[in-house]
Amino acid sequence: MIFAGLFLAASPSVHSQGNPFEEAQAEAGWKLTDWYGWVYDEAYPWIYTLDHGWQLFGEASSSGQWVYDRELRWIWMERDTYPAVFNLNRNVWLTHLSSSEDKRDFFDHTIREELSFQRIPITSVPWIHGFRLENLQVGRREVVAGTLWRDDIPAILNPLFVSPSEADVFMEEDDIVLSVTHGATTRAYPFRIMNWHEIVNDQIENLKLAATYCPLCGTAMVFDRVVNGRELTFGVSGLLYRDNVMMYDHQTESLWNQLALKAQSGIFFKTPLRWIPSQQMRYNRWKERYPDGEILSTKTENPQPYSWDPYTWVPTWDGTLYTVPVIRDELTQKAWVFGILINDRARAYPLEVLENHPFLEDIFEGVPLEVSFEAEVRQIRIVRTDTGEELPVVHSFWFAWQGFYPETTLFNPEE
Repeated sequence: MIFAGLFLAASPSVHSQGNPFEEAQAEAGWKLTDWYGWVYDEAYPWIYTLDHGWQLFGEASSSGQWVYDRELRWIWMERDTYPAVFNLNRNVWLTHLSSSEDKRDFFDHTIREELSFQRIPITSVPWIHGFRLENLQVGRREVVAGTLWRDDIPAILNPLFVSPSEADVFMEEDDIVLSVTHGATTRAYPFRIMNWHEIVNDQIENLKLAATYCPLCGTAMVFDRVVNGRELTFGVSGLLYRDNVMMYDHQTESLWNQLALKAQSGIFFKTPLRWIPSQQMRYNRWKERYPDGEILSTKTENPQPYSWDPYTWVPTWDGTLYTVPVIRDELTQKAWVFGILINDRARAYPLEVLENHPFLEDIFEGVPLEVSFEAEVRQIRIVRTDTGEELPVVHSFWFAWQGFYPETTLFNPEE
């Protein structure tokens, strides 16, 4: 089945508490339920239903089930009250009325009107999300769909920011933020928001940037949105390469890999992105350092349940969502490393080493470096001692860093 193993990065949880259709009687691979009609569940948690098309069944309780639907986004439904469902994004109750080959009709109990939504048929869901891949720079078989369609994870195009006192309403003291300073302005992008959007298109003074986050790889990176003199805005393609988010630009629809720092297809193929230094730290430390800073607001174009983290299982799970080549096995797949690039050569500093050596000096590619690490907040800073320039650093799971940079060196204090 084409959707076996697919994962929607914005889902509440792929670890559902059991397939609700498991006990239904099967007939030629299909199951007839007394409340949800005909369903095909061999790709569970992806379910194909004759009424609704493809849906992802997420977190469940004894009373009901969260379901992700491409058109409705998040819905909550219960067997005893279906066909009435609660639509989280619209914040309304809807009652399913009927389905045809290409649409579904619902009654909105708030505005008291009938609404029609698209139904995605089983034969029309494209593998490549509409992107042209003729000049793809990586193996086609390794580019996989992580969502049903592009922009299912909605990038932020018009971010709003608030002060620390205003952000205290929705932020926890130990929340992780990605911090960027340019000129006199410092902004923080909380992971609790980035989890649901992955890309924030922003501008700080004269710097046009994209703050990006891939929860599957643990990688948060900031890039210049001006490429070859052209300003780009980025969205989430819904595709993954080696479990890493593939972004796309709205202007040319070229595909860009976050960790590779370059375009993998389209007009811009092989074109590099300029990596901008950023810091990653806990919110309480960020407030102390930047009391006049600005924090990304939860008032976004596509609000999500920001109080809930759908990725708590990622660091504790030994595996990867899709197959990533194990080229280097000095560390476990989910070991944390901090990666840098100098002259296109990669170097990684293992967390377990830095915890015992919080201040150290290093020479890589002939460049003298000073590395400082705060274990309490897992914040790292690497500076060239010859120029005083701060280098971009990315926190990454080892499987991801070695998957993109198999020739990377590993810092060893004994060498």
